[in-house]
This record gives sequence, C-alpha cells and structure tokens, in this order.
Amino acid sequence: MNYLDNTSVYRTLWSRLSYGGFSSTQKRYLPFWYQWSYKVLEGLHGGNVGIVAETGAGKTIIAHLVSIARFSRVLFLVPEKVLASQHKELFLAMGADTYSYQIILGDTEWKRRQWNETFYTFSTPQTFLADYNRWKVSMDFDLIIIDEFHKSVGNYAYVFCEHLASLHEIPLLGLSASPGKTVEDIEQLKKRSHIDNLLVVPNPEQEKKRFSYPYTVPLSKELLYIEKQLLSVMGGVLVSLGNLGFRSCFRSSGYLTYKEITILQKTAKKMGKYVYYKAQYYIALYQKLTHILKTALTETYTSVLSYWDGTLAADRSKSGMFLKNHATVAHVISYIRNCDESTHPKVERFAYLMRKGYVAGIVGIVFVNNKVTGYRLKDIATAEGKRVEVITGATSVKQQHFLLGQLAHRDIDVLIATSVIEEGVSVPEVGYIINYSMPLTEISRIQRGGRTGRVGYGAIDYIILDHPLDMSMFHASRRGVETMRASLGMPVEKRKQTSRKRRTASDQYQLL
Repeated sequence: MNYLDNTSVYRTLWSRLSYGGFSSTQKRYLPFWYQWSYKVLEGLHGGNVGIVAETGAGKTIIAHLVSIARFSRVLFLVPEKVLASQHKELFLAMGADTYSYQIILGDTEWKRRQWNETFYTFSTPQTFLADYNRWKVSMDFDLIIIDEFHKSVGNYAYVFCEHLASLHEIPLLGLSASPGKTVEDIEQLKKRSHIDNLLVVPNPEQEKKRFSYPYTVPLSKELLYIEKQLLSVMGGVLVSLGNLGFRSCFRSSGYLTYKEITILQKTAKKMGKYVYYKAQYYIALYQKLTHILKTALTETYTSVLSYWDGTLAADRSKSGMFLKNHATVAHVISYIRNCDESTHPKVERFAYLMRKGYVAGIVGIVFVNNKVTGYRLKDIATAEGKRVEVITGATSVKQQHFLLGQLAHRDIDVLIATSVIEEGVSVPEVGYIINYSMPLTEISRIQRGGRTGRVGYGAIDYIILDHPLDMSMFHASRRGVETMRASLGMPVEKRKQTSRKRRTASDQYQLL
C-alpha cells in the first residue's frame, strides 16, 4: 500500500525532476498534470483506476508522475514494441534518469530479463505472460500500468495480465482515449479489465485548437461510368441470390451492408448444402466486385490495378476465375488502365492541398487505408516539392521509430501512414492531418485527430467523395465519437442537421 498521504510529499518528489526534455509549453501544463495525478493517487487507494483522455492530453505523463509518487516497482505494459521505447524516452525527458528502468521484449536476451530488479519495467503483455508461464516473473509489483487498456477483449494478452493483477491484488492503472462507444461497452470493459473507476481528463489547453475541414469532392464522369458498369454486374449477383430464396436481395440498389451480408451467410447455413455453397459463391463474387468498385471510387486507380494484377491474378477460386473472365469487369479494368490518375477527384484535391493548402514549413500526416494508395500519394506529394515517407504494416519497428523521429525533427514534411500508427504509437505533434481514406471506426477517428492541435493550432482535413461509400463512413465515425463522449459524460458539440437527396444507382442488371 502507498505510505505517502501528504500531497506536499508528492510535489516534492515531482519537483526533483528536471523536465529537461520538456518544451516550455509542456512545463506550463505541469500544474494541470500534478492536479490529475493527485486524483489518480486518491483513486488507487480505493481500487483500480482508468485514465480516459484524448491523444496528447498527457495520460502517459500522469502515469509516470503517479509511479514516481508511489515510489514502488512498476510494470508498464504497452501493445506495441515501438511504444515501449517511446514511453521510456518520455520517462527520461521528465528527468527521471536517476530511477532504474529496463525494456524487456520478445527479442531481449535471457540473461537480461531481470523482471524484479528495477524500479520501472517496460514490456508488452505477450512477453510478460510468456515469461510468467516460464516462472521467470514473481508478482511483487506495486503498480501495473496498462496502456490502451480498451484492447482488453477476447483472448488478448491484456485480459490475462489484468486477471493476474487482480488475483495478486496489484493496483491497475489503465490509459485510453477510447474506452467504448456506448455505456454498455464501457461497463463491459470495466468488468473485463477489473478497472471500475474511470477518470475523464480534459485537454490541458482549454481553448479549442483542432479545426475540422470536411471537403466533399464530386464524382467525375470516369467514376460514374465505372460505377454504372460494375453495379450492373453486382445487381446480377443480387438477383441470383434472390433466385436462391433470399428475397431481400431483389432491390433497386446494388449495395449490401456488412450486416446484411452477415445475415445472408447465417441464413444460408439453414437452407441446405446446395443453397449454402451456391450462396457462398455469389457472396464471394459480390465482395470482390465491391472491393474493386470501392477502391476505384475512394482510393486510386493504381490501387485497383494492384489488386487486379496481384491479389486477383493469383486467386484460383471459382469466384476469382469468373471475374477474370467476365467481359464487363475486364472492360472496366481496361478502362481504368487508360484513365489519368491525376483527374481522380480525391487525388486532385490531395495534390491541391500539397501545393497550396498549408503554410510552408508545417509538417503533417496523411492517413490512408491502402498501402498502394500511400505510395501513390507519396509520388504526388514529392512532385509538389514535399519530403515524404510512408509507414505501413510492413515497416519494421526500428524503421517506424526512425521515421517518427524524422517527423519530430522536421526532416520530412509529410508522413503517409496506414492504421499502423493510429493507436498504440506515440506520434509527434504535427500541424495538420489529412484523412484521404475515411476512418473506419470512432476509435480510428479519435486517434487520428489526436495527432494535431495539442500545443499549436491544427487542421484535420477530410477528402470525402460525394458518394455513400465515403459519406457513410465519415458520418458513422462522427456519430460514434459523439455517442462515446456522451457515454462518458463529456460535452458533445451540437451540429446543424442537414438533409440531402441521395442518388440511387439503378440500371439494367446483368444476370449471372
């Protein structure tokens, strides 16, 4: 148990830190972080505590201050390897180099895995559990910090780590920017993580510094033609499903939602083997057609051709072979090969932003959902005179760390990234965020937006195609963020409700 009961003692310990690696702005926020560290320490006396704060509000700094105030052995668990080094560097930037620390990861030598000999141990939950099962760890920690504790779901290692902490009565401190969308989700997370006390920490900068700029680009005549041709084939697939007995597939729109496809698959299992296998074939066909269309509309032409010439070319399934031999689909691919990439409306807008959108010298991050799109945008931004690098899931941890360092030191102007740096990685402050691809979830939207507007003003740009595929994702993630904030008791901005007529794509279907 904590033997420090006087707040003056806490402040004395914190004042001994030099904060040499902090900027003048960060030092100005120290009283704010001290105040919330007191509240966390009080909460830990009565049980486990979760800190909920948006990215950049100082969750990790508060966690480090709490650890130092308790003056006890701490285990800091992070979901990604690169984050262990980043949290350690923040710990040292606070001037805590007099405290012993270590990083233990899966590639750490056995002789260096001394879990119980230092004040601070940074590790991943998988590494910790593996060594615990080998009897390498004794559970004599005085505090366990769980970064991104909203990942405590299913069979993820966090769940077992938190259960072990509960069995050994070790206090838990969880950190998250997005604990759940609804009240029910949050309550479930509390139950799984054994953290029942959530403290919502506001941004230390009271003035709003993030400004959102949704920009809708119209469909070009090329995209309208591509959509018309592919919808005719997709409509034929739906009619074929309808003829199997799925009456809901007789519709004027060629689009099925993920939920509708899931229902179709579940229903097919109850209708006999013939219907089931036939339905699986049509669903696979429909999903591949949807991927081609969605990629053409919301990503780039290059991404479509990469899928067709790479993934689909190696696909030997019945649905894949059918598509490669279908006259209309082959015609669409041939048409795309002859399209000028620079005329794609989203690409045009991106090129404009690279050319005139921001003040010179400001660095930014561009988020995409397709790595091929990322490398294509790199070529476009480079042509506009920008120094650009790309981070994807294939980028090594060492290279990720290096590129993020380059961004922090302004050695590059633009970092194009997939979801690999959306959460679980400490990203330096940037002047703007461009969402070329829409965030898939409310968590993704929160994590992306938190990369800017922490200290100075920041812009969050959304390049949205005037089409349901893009618009629906944009609005769904926005509603998800609003629901989450309301569930946590945080203020939700009122927005003006607008109505608009949506075009429905209907044409003569090609029966299969």
